[in-house]
Amino acid sequence: FVPFAEYDRHLSNAGDRISLVDSFGRTLFSVAYGDDARWGEAADGGGSSLVPLAPDANIIEPDNAASWRVSTAIHGSPGADDPLPVVINEILAHVNDGQMEAIELYNPTTFEAAIGGWYLSDNPALPKKFKIPAGTLIPAGGFVSFSADAFNAHPGDAHSFDLADAGETLYLSSANQWDRLTGYMTAFEFGAAEPGVSLGRVVNSVGRVHITPQSATSLGAVNAGPRIGPIIISRIMYNPQSLIEFIELQNSSDAPVSLYDPERPLNTWRVGGVIYQFPSGSTIPAQGKLLVTPLSPTTVCTTVGVAPGTQVIGPYPVNLADDGQLVTLEKPSAPDSTGQVHYIIVDAIEYDDVPPWPFEPDGTGPALARTASTAYGNDPDNWLAGDGSLQTAANGANSVA
Repeated sequence: FVPFAEYDRHLSNAGDRISLVDSFGRTLFSVAYGDDARWGEAADGGGSSLVPLAPDANIIEPDNAASWRVSTAIHGSPGADDPLPVVINEILAHVNDGQMEAIELYNPTTFEAAIGGWYLSDNPALPKKFKIPAGTLIPAGGFVSFSADAFNAHPGDAHSFDLADAGETLYLSSANQWDRLTGYMTAFEFGAAEPGVSLGRVVNSVGRVHITPQSATSLGAVNAGPRIGPIIISRIMYNPQSLIEFIELQNSSDAPVSLYDPERPLNTWRVGGVIYQFPSGSTIPAQGKLLVTPLSPTTVCTTVGVAPGTQVIGPYPVNLADDGQLVTLEKPSAPDSTGQVHYIIVDAIEYDDVPPWPFEPDGTGPALARTASTAYGNDPDNWLAGDGSLQTAANGANSVA
């Protein structure tokens, strides 16, 4: 793209009017843009430009912010169409016999997206691995999927790749008809999954995108939603003041759940964030609960006091952060072909001490309490200020570890 000419003034950062006028003084096009949130903050110094909401279409209301969007490509795409923000939506990486690895793309816009010539890769330094076939279109709000016989057609070849069972990051990059990358790259970072379980995007109530195991594989359709339970993180006391810090786990099923690999009992579950590995033999009974604390179970049971029948395990070595952090419950996979064990996230909560998370658990007595055991946990909408007492914990025998 070669610029036609240069102008000797600057566009105002606070908003301006731009008009295209012909030699007779007739206005062919005019737009008055602004810099408030309606016009997209990323275009106000964030490196993006403003582009028409509908590609290759006349703008009926050019002064209306709703007619424009922030460019997908950083620095804009002068002289070329801006790519629509297509995303990697769901993948099947760890397959059972008879299954094939797959990658699904999703077009979240209200316009058809032409992605022929774009690329998928597992290496940002080598983005041009699998070239999406020419003419590939994704309808508005639609999906397209590619299986391993496409993106890994020639294993070991520079233009092929497979999906790692242990997890990795995938990249989708836009390109033009001249095979040049046009600046849009989106990443999909995923962890280990159980065989046959797909991983997909979940958007919570505050717009945070998480990649989680799905309750069912739904390639080519709307994601089925995250797998939940049967063991969940149900309460978090992160700033107890004069009380006791703890993480409470709950078994929402009608059968006991072992916190270890039954075939390899020394491979046990763990809690990330506080760096705690469960002792071999740990089990949560049907509909039961378990407390994990930074104090020894003996100290908690004899000096603090807990509700009768409460199961207590600990101590964990790293206290929870008072200003928020990520807490994960993870279980071991079966060893892979090299004998390595990977950890699969069963539940993850990235709590905070500021709204929209409830502020009362930040040192005033209550704990964070999950409101629905069957709803997605990593969402402030599913938490409130609840009972912070150890006297309300649950079933099971006292445990000392």
